[in-house]
Amino acid sequence: MSKVLIDIGHGGSDPGAQANGLVEKVINLKVGLLLKDYLLGFECDVKLTRETDITLTADQRVAIAKAYNPDLCISVHHNAAEDIKARGSEVIHAHYDDYDDKLALDIMQRLAVAGMPKRRAFTKLNSIGSDWYYMIRRIWDNDTDAIITEGGFVTNAADAALLKTDAFLTVEAQAIAYSIVDYLKLRLKKLTEEQQLYIAIAKLKDRGIMNSPAHWLENAKAGKLIRGEFASQLIIKFAKELE
Repeated sequence: MSKVLIDIGHGGSDPGAQANGLVEKVINLKVGLLLKDYLLGFECDVKLTRETDITLTADQRVAIAKAYNPDLCISVHHNAAEDIKARGSEVIHAHYDDYDDKLALDIMQRLAVAGMPKRRAFTKLNSIGSDWYYMIRRIWDNDTDAIITEGGFVTNAADAALLKTDAFLTVEAQAIAYSIVDYLKLRLKKLTEEQQLYIAIAKLKDRGIMNSPAHWLENAKAGKLIRGEFASQLIIKFAKELE
């Protein structure tokens, strides 16, 4: 079974980029948690470097990755620049391979469909010819691919307008998830009815069809079917028909 590590950037005393009313550590966490939920519908094992607003050092993040030894480590970030005109998604991949750049380009293409323009997929080397970014340099090896996603610029007004909406952050997580599924050739799990129901309710919530599904989601996630088996089946069927 493939193993995916989601490294959620910044956190705790490290807020990351801040502009236009956005704090990077907050939106990183939202996207990372959604990404985990989507991947759990497939045959893979998923781990996060953080699930709450905590501070992690570079060494702590690397230690988590080394202990877990994933097939893919994806670091979730959002960008900032002095030039407020700079906008769009970026994905950084390892310099010394010729395959994870395909994953980078696929993520950017999916985000572009959702309204976040493509800026660039790139690599960067330090003065001794190693990858510049430690979450690639210290993670990437023959067993683990590593990339960094930058879902948009908080310093750009147009990007920030998208990043302020739960709808776009959901689409961003979906874009990354579906790219990972294709990249690792993940297969759908045979889901229990409770799992199908959880996914269906989440999908209807994302589409704005269900306004207040929080307690339904919690019941479904806890394995408690919504009262009335027929109602549960209708929800699952309706969500599938939207695909």
